[in-house]
Amino acid sequence: MPSELNDAAAGVMSGALSWGEAKIKEYAKKLRNKELAFIQDSQTIELVKEQLRSGEWSLYRNYLKDKELKLLVQMGLTLRKLEGDKDHEPLHNLRDKIRRKYGTAGLHIAEFVEANVLKQFIGTIADKAPTEIELCERVENLLCHLETQTIFVKQDDDLHGVLQRITTRLDAHAPETFIVFTNRSAVPKGQSIRQALASSRGDYEVEVEESSTRFLIILSKRASSPWRS
Repeated sequence: MPSELNDAAAGVMSGALSWGEAKIKEYAKKLRNKELAFIQDSQTIELVKEQLRSGEWSLYRNYLKDKELKLLVQMGLTLRKLEGDKDHEPLHNLRDKIRRKYGTAGLHIAEFVEANVLKQFIGTIADKAPTEIELCERVENLLCHLETQTIFVKQDDDLHGVLQRITTRLDAHAPETFIVFTNRSAVPKGQSIRQALASSRGDYEVEVEESSTRFLIILSKRASSPWRS
C-alpha cells in the first residue's frame, strides 16, 4: 500500500509539473506574440521567431540582459534577413515600425546589428574583458550609447570634419569603446582616419576589422592612459 501511495503521489506531482511547464510555455508564447504585435505582419513576425533559433542569436543572448535591447537585436537580425529579398517593402516596413515603436535610437541599434558590427565588436573585445560580467556591461553600454560612441563615415564626408567630430565625442564622453565604420566605397577615407587616430590618440588602442563590404575601426580606451592625468 505505501508503495502504491508513493507511486500515486509521484504521478500527481509529475502531472502537476507537466501542467505547470505547459502553462509557462503558453504564457511565454503569449508574451512573445504581444512583444511582436507592433510589427503587424505575420510573415515578418515568423521571420523574427526564426532568428531566435540562429547561432548568432545564441551568441548575443549571452551578453544581453535588458529585454528591450534583446528585442532590438532580434529586429536587427531580421532586417539583415530581409535584405536578401527582392521585394524590399517588408524591409522598409519593418524599419518604419521599429522607428515608430522605439524611436531613431532604437532603429540605430537594430541597424548596428543588421550591419554585422555588433558581432565584430564582440569578437574584438572578448579577450580584453577580464570577466563575462564586464563584457556584458560593455556590450550593453555600447548599444545604449550608440549616438555618442559610434560614427558612420560616408564616401563624400569631409575627412577633417569627421576627425573633428570623433575628437569632440572622445573628449566629451571618454567612452571605453568608440566605433567608426564605413562601407566599401569609403574604405580609403577609413584608412586615413585610422592613421590619424593611431598617431593622435595615445589614450586609445586602434584596431581594424575589414570585410568584403565594410571597414571598421574600434577604439578601446587604454587602462592607464598617458593622454589624461
